[in-house]
Amino acid sequence: LERSDAWGREEGRDVYPKLLKALEQAPGAVLFRIDLTGVSRLDASFPRESFVALAKRYAGEKAFAICGSSNTDLLENIDAAAQKSDMPIVVWDAQGSWSLIGPAPSPGLKPAFDIAMAEGEVTTAMLIKAPHELGAANNVSNKLKQLTEAGYLVRREDSSVSGGKEY
Repeated sequence: LERSDAWGREEGRDVYPKLLKALEQAPGAVLFRIDLTGVSRLDASFPRESFVALAKRYAGEKAFAICGSSNTDLLENIDAAAQKSDMPIVVWDAQGSWSLIGPAPSPGLKPAFDIAMAEGEVTTAMLIKAPHELGAANNVSNKLKQLTEAGYLVRREDSSVSGGKEY
């Protein structure tokens, strides 16, 4: 932003291609931080048309997190934009704690999401064993897939020790 506030759908739509270009210039990056340092005001339509729209477009492929602001008004407006767009976004505070804005995961998906956020990375195999024991492998795998499709998590393919694929 060229100033400390951002307002309206039109301005959000003007910023969107700039953000998209920055994202495309980092093809291997998976996590993008939206740093609100120095931003004093946002209405709900600006984030909805700019970075929330970008997060929605790349849900499950790339993650977007908000940092740099503890301004309750800003975060409430971004939350309104995320709710309207049905796009969850993690907010990191200066102490390294996180909170979620936008829609909350369903009660059935919340334990897997909370563990993923606490661990930083999880696999189905990890979640079916103690201490987590979230259920059968196919059920846990489906939960992780649903969290990915809804934009709560990013999925990455890797080789498993058994020779197959692991996500």
